Amino acid sequence: MDDTYYSYDPKRKEGARGIAARIRRNKQVLVLAGLAVLFVLGYVGLAGPWATEDLQKDDTKETLRQRILRQNGEHDVVVYSKTWCPYSKRVKRLFQEIGQDYKAYEVNWLEDDEEEYQETLKGITGIRTVPQVFVFGEFVGGSDDTMVAYESGKLERMLAGG
Repeated sequence: MDDTYYSYDPKRKEGARGIAARIRRNKQVLVLAGLAVLFVLGYVGLAGPWATEDLQKDDTKETLRQRILRQNGEHDVVVYSKTWCPYSKRVKRLFQEIGQDYKAYEVNWLEDDEEEYQETLKGITGIRTVPQVFVFGEFVGGSDDTMVAYESGKLERMLAGG
């Protein structure tokens, strides 16, 4: 690796002027890199920076809501959880013990903002906490609700009725 690019090189006698000349020569690369950084930071998107914050937020929420509802219909059992949550682990362990396949969406690992995801789930289910369990698209509840449904036989009936 050429260390002269990053520091003063006494052999080449390159100081601030040499670095400035190199920056001028690479202006196009820097402009493209700057645009890439802006894109990654979210300043450039479908709505763009000129749209109001409310419009951007509502549009994103609706899209996320539609995605969640679609995901609930794609699998027999869906669990929205967090990797570190003991209640989420309890529900997933229950499904493993009864031999029921499930799809877990770990809210803290998803690309979407964790807070926004939980707020969108709250809009669908009325609760914000995880886990949130769906069987054939029907909301069962959180950890305690799922355990009560299992112990009463309701969960088995739901799974058989799909």
